Amino acid sequence: RPKEAEEPESEEDEEGKTRFGAGRGEHATYDAGDEDDAALAAQAQRQAAEREGLAEEEEGGEETGPGADEESRGATASADAEAEEGWAAAPSPAVPRSAASASGAARRTSASASSRVELEGGVWVDAATSSCGLALHLALDCPKLLLQEVAERVAAAAVLRGTPGVSRCYVLEAARGAAACVQTDGINLRAAAASADLVDVDGLAANSPYAMLETYGVEAARATIVREAASVFGAYGIGVDPRHLALIADYMTHLGGYRACNRLGISASTSPFLKVTFETAASFLVSSTLHGDVDRLTSPASRIVLGQPVAMGTGAMDLVQHLDAAR
Repeated sequence: RPKEAEEPESEEDEEGKTRFGAGRGEHATYDAGDEDDAALAAQAQRQAAEREGLAEEEEGGEETGPGADEESRGATASADAEAEEGWAAAPSPAVPRSAASASGAARRTSASASSRVELEGGVWVDAATSSCGLALHLALDCPKLLLQEVAERVAAAAVLRGTPGVSRCYVLEAARGAAACVQTDGINLRAAAASADLVDVDGLAANSPYAMLETYGVEAARATIVREAASVFGAYGIGVDPRHLALIADYMTHLGGYRACNRLGISASTSPFLKVTFETAASFLVSSTLHGDVDRLTSPASRIVLGQPVAMGTGAMDLVQHLDAAR
């Protein structure tokens, strides 16, 4: 192609060629460094010598060199100053840094050893540092274990401090103007009463009538039955007259104990027909026949079974007409 048709070179290309051409004539040299290089090399040598000196001092327990002289002179000067100011305590002799650090480490080790308690199975607990440890012995052919997952699972199951009978505790959000409330999985009213400085004993409540009966008596159990029955109906928006619930609670606690309102609790009744109308009719009927039980027909259920009016309301009286007076 003619030279005139060639594309003109840009300024950047010309500048690059000029730099490349200038650099081709330079040669690499390995002469001695300048003053900065010499200063850096001298500083590195001094640091290496200081590290070697500290290592020798830790091994031999003695420190030599200008650093020790300066520290000893500083310690002597401070001791003289304290003596001039009238300190009562005698100045301590100069202690090298390595010896002081070694003595401090020894004190920490001895204190840790004194507070460390060895348990069975290679487990130790250190109360001073709030730490613990254990030794694991694994076989050579043992598969790979994720110890972090194992440790997290064990830590979640470990109990540092707890109350017998209580497995979990929840803090409920307090209503406006009310104190915070704690709900537990499990009941231990005696342990809660023993912590009267932390728990409002007068505000304790449980959903177990039997636990309230054992701790506070039959009246507390009766109130618990009424409250829990009302809460069950209230959750579904059903309003029940408290007198009906109180009647059920009275029936369950009128003997001074806690009697269940089911077939197990009704089995103590003396009316065979009343027991038959509830549950397991065949079982109650056979048991009453074998024992020769007698039903006095005093309960409404037994009278209804035999087709007689209930002895309450208009059926609670007998109406007798005088035939002679009618004539």
